Amino acid sequence: DLYPGQAQVLSDYTASGKRNLLLLAGRRGGKSLLSDVTACYDAAVEDYSVYLRPGESRYILIVSVRDENAKLHIRNIAKLLQHGRRTRALIEQIKEDQIILKNDVIILSLPASARAARGYTASTLILDEAAFFMDTFGNSSAEAIFTALSPTVATFGDKSRIVITTSVAAKVGLVYDLYSRAT
Repeated sequence: DLYPGQAQVLSDYTASGKRNLLLLAGRRGGKSLLSDVTACYDAAVEDYSVYLRPGESRYILIVSVRDENAKLHIRNIAKLLQHGRRTRALIEQIKEDQIILKNDVIILSLPASARAARGYTASTLILDEAAFFMDTFGNSSAEAIFTALSPTVATFGDKSRIVITTSVAAKVGLVYDLYSRAT
């Protein structure tokens, strides 16, 4: 069950008609849960068949700071899908880093890397804790990852979705730039 504030965020997001979401909240604010619920909705409810060739899979990509965080998303999404009778019936296979559904949807989790998700056709791209994406030298890599991965949703046009969730880190970088544009 969602807390009332979480339910309100999802309700407002859905009612807005906007496909992209920048969600800033503190630790334990429910950002990961909300992105996981969004992934479930996109996988089970949304219909993108008009954009795909017969038998072509579509992806929902979840990019996280570390591999462990990415795999935690898969475990949580699996639990959410298994909880409902209809969504449970969609599950074909659950792996450590992905959930394969019978409707040709693959929910795939990846660690933060500009190279990791290239080549996928994704209807939804979720960047979890984007303000904390770092390269091997400790520099922010959020902008590079966003630039590299946002084209993965281009196939789906106005139906595509990019969700960025993060705690606030600093008044610089991709997240701050997006926040400044939104406000």
